[in-house]
Amino acid sequence: MDLSGSLDLLRKRLAGLAGTLRERSETLNQQRLAVYGRVEPRLAARLSARTEHNCLARDLVRVGDCLLFGYNVHIGLKQQTQVEDVFCLYQLSGDGSAAELTPLPLTGSFLAQPRFVADFRELYTYYRATTLDMLRVAGDKLLLVFRTGSQAADRRVFRFGIDRNGQVEYIDNRGERDHVLPPTHDFEWINVGREQHVLGRHPHVNILDTIFVETVGGDLTVKI
Repeated sequence: MDLSGSLDLLRKRLAGLAGTLRERSETLNQQRLAVYGRVEPRLAARLSARTEHNCLARDLVRVGDCLLFGYNVHIGLKQQTQVEDVFCLYQLSGDGSAAELTPLPLTGSFLAQPRFVADFRELYTYYRATTLDMLRVAGDKLLLVFRTGSQAADRRVFRFGIDRNGQVEYIDNRGERDHVLPPTHDFEWINVGREQHVLGRHPHVNILDTIFVETVGGDLTVKI
């Protein structure tokens, strides 16, 4: 049986459908551009932030007229982790190809406030596995998020207040309630409970009498 003719016909049909889909996608894109416009991404500048030690960068945020750079570094035989081992402040000057990062001393900055320094040292002393996880500016607060263990709940959040003049003042190390990330989906997840589990010869999970999930014999099967 010669299948070449059937394959050629199928290939032409698929090519035609692909062309139609391409045209519709382009039409939809033009309509989107007419409503929302176009913003072309471009590289504004390329800068290097130099640190005293080799480090693994974690985050960078703008605080007032400064850039706060946070990172993790292996201290080695050093007995105590200092604030300058985890954070750097920079002044951003210039624009475009003339942009430049100038390191700023931590002395006299919000990172040198005594209560913050004391809480920082206590954190790294009692939780030897502490690492910086994230920097966030949430409204009028600057949040420094640290991980103290392998579990998702093993975190401490230091918070600073930012006033209308851009002045930064340390608040405390209990900012977990302020560290609430926006939802990742525009719908609500519903956990499957015992009432959705069907036992018997063919055990499965019944989801709204529409989707049936089973894991028998090491295989995951989803039926609709």
